[in-house]
Amino acid sequence: MRDAESLFRSFVVKDYMEETISEQFIRNHPQGLEGMFSAVLEFFPRHCSKLCEITTGGSLHGPRDVISGYDFVVNSVWPEIVGNLEAQTPSIFAPGNPNVFHEKYTISIKFMERFELQCDSQASVKRLRSHPSYNAFMSKWSLPVYFQIRFQEIAGYLETSLNSPFTPSSDKTLFHLECSAVLWNCLHQCWSDSVYLVPLCHRFWKLTLQLLSRYAVWVSEVHEEMAARPLPQRESSSNLQQLAKPSNGDLGSLNATGVPLSATPSVASVVTVNNIVLLVSDAQKVTAKIPEFFESSVIHRVKEIGGDNISLLRDGLKDAEDSILLHLPQFESYLTSEITALCIVHLKSVNDIPRLYRRTNREVPSKPSIYATNLVQPLADFLNSYKDAVSSSNQKQWAVVVLQSLGEQFLSAVSDVLTAVKKMEESLKRLKAGRGGNVAGGTQGMSDDDKIRQQLYLDVKEFGKQMASLGVSDSDVEAYGRLFETARSAVSTDGAAIG
Repeated sequence: MRDAESLFRSFVVKDYMEETISEQFIRNHPQGLEGMFSAVLEFFPRHCSKLCEITTGGSLHGPRDVISGYDFVVNSVWPEIVGNLEAQTPSIFAPGNPNVFHEKYTISIKFMERFELQCDSQASVKRLRSHPSYNAFMSKWSLPVYFQIRFQEIAGYLETSLNSPFTPSSDKTLFHLECSAVLWNCLHQCWSDSVYLVPLCHRFWKLTLQLLSRYAVWVSEVHEEMAARPLPQRESSSNLQQLAKPSNGDLGSLNATGVPLSATPSVASVVTVNNIVLLVSDAQKVTAKIPEFFESSVIHRVKEIGGDNISLLRDGLKDAEDSILLHLPQFESYLTSEITALCIVHLKSVNDIPRLYRRTNREVPSKPSIYATNLVQPLADFLNSYKDAVSSSNQKQWAVVVLQSLGEQFLSAVSDVLTAVKKMEESLKRLKAGRGGNVAGGTQGMSDDDKIRQQLYLDVKEFGKQMASLGVSDSDVEAYGRLFETARSAVSTDGAAIG
């Protein structure tokens, strides 16, 4: 039995394969390697038809008596093909050029699938896959080397972008920062048809998690830098619109094994409000798009290899998302604190109101103070500047936080003035009672103190109007309700005219 298979290999298969399988054949054929493999498969109808009739019951020309025990496809043809591939075409296994390697590996695997169709039964296919030459052929493909080259390309691409993380993205339709766009591109590269290989599924999955981890490490590093070097208080809202400044600092990297390295302590980037806004926006977009990416690009690859623990993979991605989002509340708090600080500057004018009306014989106030009309301008400027970068939900959320804090400060300032006015009023009353004179100035019976209260009331009402212009209602800002009630009660209790 073995002698017959050996004789067929030596006198029939060998000459054909030596003539067909060669580097020269690949170079000369219009279809290259794929053309060579097609020529190899032509051996079967040319030289194996009689054997198939005898040993497989006539698989080519109908059923007939079978001489069992022979498997010329597995024992004669396949070993000769592999031997010639190894000896005559070693270049197809070279991993140096990953694109070429991927193409040749893919073509070779498709050839093996077509070759298996020549087997007459599942038993024959199993014998083929367990044959020493089959394993020898598969081991010739340096898949670990290929993956390492791809790893260096993909991880290095992200690492380079993180050297200047706040560089604006060339295409802002998806992300605002180039490093975020690069991350997204790298994730898709891992699972693209031109890069991904089935035997490396687990490695590309690990690389996917490492890329997301690296991005999360960068976000964490920016947070640490922000906490260590807080931005100075701004004096004008124009500073909120400054352009991002690129960083040349090394925020840490992936080493050759893919493990994130800790960042170096010296970071050259300058964290700005603009940078933080764009970082927050991109981080939220990345995490929001990860589930869709998993469903469209990853899950079918995993199922191809029989993976059934999809929920565990989703859990891994959820952990990666959480790591990226971990410091976003602190970033948002920092932003709202910066904007609030710009707005609060205007509240200093609240303390000047008594001076404007005390013994000045001013008219009864009928319009809000200038500071009140400008009170939320820094917030309005900020929201307008980043309307394309910040989602509407974030805009509303941040505005409410700023206005709540501003309302608390406004309430404190108004309460202090009203308390001081009350004390002054009582002091003047006692003085009047002691001297018997009229110490209250003003016109039309409204005292200076009532004018002060009226002005405060008008200013508080203007604050409410400014809130409404930003799309924030009174009910959204709890502090405004207390502020308005305090101002309204002061004018109604003390007899000032409510406008």
